[in-house]
Formats: sequence, structure tokens, C-alpha cells
Amino acid sequence: MSSCVGTGLITVFGSDIAFESDYVLQQGSSQRPVICYNKPTNIYLAFNFDGRAENFSSFQVRLVGRQNEQVYTSPVLKVYPDPSPGVTVNGSRVGVQFGFSANTVPYANSVTPQAVIVNPKPVQPAATQIGTLDLTLSISDRNGTTATSSVLVPGIPVYDNCQ
Repeated sequence: MSSCVGTGLITVFGSDIAFESDYVLQQGSSQRPVICYNKPTNIYLAFNFDGRAENFSSFQVRLVGRQNEQVYTSPVLKVYPDPSPGVTVNGSRVGVQFGFSANTVPYANSVTPQAVIVNPKPVQPAATQIGTLDLTLSISDRNGTTATSSVLVPGIPVYDNCQ
């Protein structure tokens, strides 16, 4: 994840992206965040930006299904001066949380930013991987310049039959 996206006034680096879910796949001693298709799933995305906060107007998150190419695009999420609900800004760190309804990922019309606490639960062995999503980010500065990243978080697993 070494890609970046910038508008001239602000830049987001892929190496600074943090992605969490309230479901994880245990892989040896490590855990990988996953999205459970058949369960309501909350995800959290955080990233650092380079530039002055007052220059960072808004952003959008896109999740693209690799198998079916269906796309979820978040609403435009404001950063400065008044962050949108579900968006946190702490210095140069921006975070957003989303809640997906069961049986909707990566479909639109069921996801809204919200204040949730992500508490990872392990995916049970009966769960089956049904696809993957890639995450991209579009950022806009105060001058109205928008830039869209390449894939910042690749291959987010989507599982079905989570317990």
C-alpha cells in the first residue's frame, strides 16, 4: 500500500491507511479484517493527510467488488470546518466508521456513516469466502480540486455464513 492521492493542497499516503472490521479471520498468530455478508458489519477506516486541515474539504470512500464489479460509494463526507456525522478529525488523522446491513455488501443504499465501536469477532470455520473488495479514496480540497486514489486497501475478504 505505497500509493498516494493528492490535490496539491493535501495528500493522503496509502502507507498510513488503517482498516478494521468487527469481524476478523484468524491466520496463524495474526488477524485479518473481513466483512461478513450475512451479518451486519461495521468497518472503520483511518488515514493521515499531509497539508493544513482547513484545506481538506471532503472525501468519499469506494468499495469495489472484484467478482461482480458492483460499487459502493459513500456520501461526500466533510472534514473541515464541520466534520460529517461518523467522521473524526484529530490533527492530521481522519477516521470514519460505516455500518453495512446484512446481505448488502458491496451494494449501495444500505450504508451510512455512523458512530460505532468496532469490536472484532472471529469468523467461524463454517464461513465461506464469497468475494473480495478493493477500497479507493477520493479527496477534495477547499479549492474544489478532487483526486481519486488507486486501490489503497486491496482484497478485503467478504465471507458468508458467519456465525
